[in-house]
Amino acid sequence: MKLIINIDSLSHDKFNEKKLVSGIYEISSSKKVRIRPSFSFMGEYLSGKPPKDTGLWMDHVFSKKSPYWFLKSNDFQIKKRSSFSRKFLYILSKILSKNTYDPLNIPSGVLKYFAKSKFQYDFGTSKEALLVKKFGVNTASLVSGDIPEVEKSIKAASSDVVFVNYQKLDSIGHIGGPNSKHYLNYTNQIFESIRGVLEGGEFSEVQIMSDHGMYEVKKYIHIFEFLKDYPLGKDWLYFVNSPFLRLWKLKKDAPDIEVALKDLEGQGLGVIMTPKIFSEYGLPRSPEFGDIIFWLKPGNHMVPDYFWADREIKGMHGYFGWDASRKIILKPRRN
Repeated sequence: MKLIINIDSLSHDKFNEKKLVSGIYEISSSKKVRIRPSFSFMGEYLSGKPPKDTGLWMDHVFSKKSPYWFLKSNDFQIKKRSSFSRKFLYILSKILSKNTYDPLNIPSGVLKYFAKSKFQYDFGTSKEALLVKKFGVNTASLVSGDIPEVEKSIKAASSDVVFVNYQKLDSIGHIGGPNSKHYLNYTNQIFESIRGVLEGGEFSEVQIMSDHGMYEVKKYIHIFEFLKDYPLGKDWLYFVNSPFLRLWKLKKDAPDIEVALKDLEGQGLGVIMTPKIFSEYGLPRSPEFGDIIFWLKPGNHMVPDYFWADREIKGMHGYFGWDASRKIILKPRRN
């Protein structure tokens, strides 16, 4: 069995090889690798292609076929949605549409404009098949969750390739930051877990890596204070999934919102994405992702946003610029 381990949101400088390697395995390769700063890690890892070639980038896109087309609400502000209303809206949209998604904190007044990206939807149902193709094996499986869930699933796995994602570190990093005691302690617990997995199983090869890092948030941008002169939800449609603010023009005579964004850019908080930036990072250019996209620089966070509503979180990733990871390949030690 080949074991692939991803430690979600572990910065490359926090990898501790000594804590990962036991006497059973030895390092055959250890190198720092460049990671594309986007939501496309798994798609790129499995396909070997950048987002511009696969279409795998943002989860949510502008679409006239939204599963929430039935909503007529005038609520245009981002606010935390209760678990009951999320479940109710999800079930109702599932009845009416195949391509649905968790509405989380998207304002009801703009939910009718969004759908889950077709590429993301199709990709979500084909990951095992892509693993089989990538490694040329007969069977593959994916395991994701907290430490106990991961350990239990690996023990029960019988596939030729098992891809493991230690998922919980991501939320810990967002809430407390990458230098918090909780983040560092949990990182060590993951190392101990991996070491225990390696000592308790027999694997032909083990790959250990991270999909992206986690960076300390130092400044909060209360985005609606900057955009208060623009009728969002009427003239402009918006989606704040920090570190991106994505905008679509709903009316031809909508006021020029780039004036406000250039103010943010002038303060060094981020950049308005240009054709050159799309090309440099291998990202797909399509109106479904946004007519205008503002990409934050490290250390900043927009409040409120889709994932965290109005919470001022302490850690974020996916910033403008290349991220880094460390990829370690272990082989059974030769006697």
